[in-house]
Amino acid sequence: MRLLGMILFVTCLAGCVQATLPFKRATQPIQFRSPHLAEDVAPYAEIGERMIAGQAFIRVTGGGVATCAGNDAWLLPKTPLSEEALDIWRRGDGVYTNNVQSTGYKVTKRSRCDAGGNFIFEGVPALPHYVFVRVRWMGQSVGWDEGELTTHWLVREVDVSFQSEPRVILSRNERLGRFVVGVSSGAASFQNEIDAVGEFENKIDTVKFNAQLRAVAKLF
Repeated sequence: MRLLGMILFVTCLAGCVQATLPFKRATQPIQFRSPHLAEDVAPYAEIGERMIAGQAFIRVTGGGVATCAGNDAWLLPKTPLSEEALDIWRRGDGVYTNNVQSTGYKVTKRSRCDAGGNFIFEGVPALPHYVFVRVRWMGQSVGWDEGELTTHWLVREVDVSFQSEPRVILSRNERLGRFVVGVSSGAASFQNEIDAVGEFENKIDTVKFNAQLRAVAKLF
């Protein structure tokens, strides 16, 4: 009887832990099928005449606004490989990069967000790009408990083929050309921060996404 009780306790405990996880269960990283060719990356190595400037922010619980202040905005080229990476991340899966070699071109750009969450990229070639930005903030404290650190990665495609983008806005509340690829917070604040049912289902934990973005960026 005691053995049966222990089995039931372990089973219940495992079920409870699994139920509180806000992220998709771990899966094997997916290998790229798209080619990574020098001819796709080479045009991005040119110093262009375009400029991409914008701001990243999220309206959080309580009416406050969190920005990307102090964090880097990343500018990656839009190629078959980066398109596939984005599609994999969108589904909540991870990418496997060890079987892909860099073309030798270094075209990834980074820009530090200022206090207002503004960023700027200059000398951008007239081609489509992806802008990735991380927004972090502390959740509201409850009683003696400190608020938990929450992180969202935002990404948007920006095409400056014909002219510089007047201003790029990345925000969770934006409905066009925006989706969240990574979220990170405790289970309680996770439920409080979302503003739409299922908005963050099957999203990658930001610790994993941060490492994967860096790995993909090294290929460019």
